[in-house]
Amino acid sequence: MLEHDPGALMPVFEKWNASKKPWFKRQSLVGLLFYSRFRKRKPAVKVLLKFIARHLDDEHYYVQKGIGWALRESWNVYPRETFAFLEKNAGKIPPVGWTAATEKLARKDKSRLTKLRQEARSATRS
Repeated sequence: MLEHDPGALMPVFEKWNASKKPWFKRQSLVGLLFYSRFRKRKPAVKVLLKFIARHLDDEHYYVQKGIGWALRESWNVYPRETFAFLEKNAGKIPPVGWTAATEKLARKDKSRLTKLRQEARSATRS
């Protein structure tokens, strides 16, 4: 539906993304690129990353899982921009989301991001 009528559906996704209800937040994340490889038209990367960034500190397990899934799918479509987002936010991405977000990365890239993540997380503990 989002692909065929984004003007009608994006306001719904915006509302869900701002909701206090975790299932609405999760759906606003995973619904944007539901299996990106099947999409002919995709939301702009700025929209995707804005939706994800809003919830990096969310404590709900399934919202965290949605963050990871959305980042993984974003990587499939916008690898450069998504990698930059992962670099910038390595220490903020919840553990549950981190696993899904980085599962398709090359070993070298994942190792680099993991190091950044460890440094950022240890700096916040100090």
